Parts: sequence; C-alpha cells; structure tokens
Amino acid sequence: MEVVLEKPESMNLLGLILKMIIERNLKQGMMADLVANTRGNLRLGAGQMKATLKFEGERVVVARDWLIPARAKVAASLDTFLAIGLGKNPVIPFLLGKISLGGNLLWLLKLMPVFQVK
Repeated sequence: MEVVLEKPESMNLLGLILKMIIERNLKQGMMADLVANTRGNLRLGAGQMKATLKFEGERVVVARDWLIPARAKVAASLDTFLAIGLGKNPVIPFLLGKISLGGNLLWLLKLMPVFQVK
C-alpha cells in the first residue's frame, strides 16, 4: 500500500498533510484493508487549498487538481477541517453550515477514519 503525490513539486500544504496522515493510518491493518477495497476520487477543500484523493486499490494518489470527477466532496475552512481531522464531531459544523458536502455521503463516512489523526 502506498500514498503518492501527483506532481510533488507543486503540491500544496493540504496535500502534504493528507499524505502524511493517510500513510500513518495505513499502518493499521483494518485501515489498510478499507483503503485497499476502495475505488474512486474524493475532493477535499480546506480554505483556499484543494486536493483530490484518488483511491486506486493498493495506491492512493494525492492530486492538487480539484476538477477531477469525484464520488464525494468536502469543503470547509482550514480551522474546521483541522478540528475534524483531530477528532472533533463533524455533525455540529455541518449543521452550522461550516462544511459543504456533496456526492455519496455514505462512502465519505466510511472513509472518514482514514483522515483522522489518532
């Protein structure tokens, strides 16, 4: 299982942080199995930074491109994104309109542990 940056020379901070968190979480057997059985793209936006995660089975590609068709998308301020990544409940920010969601939300919920810092 590998996490790679598409065009690392131009990757933004969001993409670098996501790569680091996902690599760390994939060391857990259950998390690696979850990602290995996942296909599709997830668009993430934190403030002005955008990234797309391409789940390709044994590989996750972090791209800076936000225009790639995706199964789901999440956009929030950087503060909100970081709080959720650190384990804060995402329901309250969503109800307050601080998070924009789209696409297949069940797929997104299944993947949420992959992005959280443990």
